[in-house]
Amino acid sequence: MAGGSGGSNALGWVVLGFLAGVAATLAVLVFVGPGHGRRQPEPTEAVAPPPAPKIAAVAAPKPAAIKPPPLPSASAAVAATDQQVQEDAAAAGMTSRRQSSEPPPN
Repeated sequence: MAGGSGGSNALGWVVLGFLAGVAATLAVLVFVGPGHGRRQPEPTEAVAPPPAPKIAAVAAPKPAAIKPPPLPSASAAVAATDQQVQEDAAAAGMTSRRQSSEPPPN
């Protein structure tokens, strides 16, 4: 028996398979690629698009002056914010709901 003369060449088959795959991929891209069989004949004379219709200039109505809503007074906003902060702090257990006018517990 001859050692190694009748064996299969694995590297050769891998290279051959790779080249066959590349060739098949390129063939598919060429035959199925964009523009294949979809060419339209070029017009023999230049055709201009139809002119746009003329639109008469119309003056846009002026919007009515919009007044912003009146802002609440600063003291009312601060009082509401302080009240909310106190309630949130008490709910989280950070402080008691004791009013500041009451004396502290002993």
